[in-house]
Amino acid sequence: GERTLELTVGERKPERRRFKAQDQIATELADFSECILDGREPAPSGSDGLADVRVIRAIYRSIDERRPVRLGGAPPQPQEQPPPPMQ
Repeated sequence: GERTLELTVGERKPERRRFKAQDQIATELADFSECILDGREPAPSGSDGLADVRVIRAIYRSIDERRPVRLGGAPPQPQEQPPPPMQ
């Protein structure tokens, strides 16, 4: 099947994009495993994941309150720390 994303930013006209349905979790798990084995940082980063959580929470709040919810500025970024050495 196909999935549709509709995004409205501010007063702009809504933008729609269509995507093929696929198993995203399996792809992310495989990439994450490779990151561990190769000693590299995963993409998306933890900061990207935090931004996703903020959006998801705003979506639920919007549903609960039955109104659009604006996201404020980006939260402070955690300081990046190098990964521990592989053993």
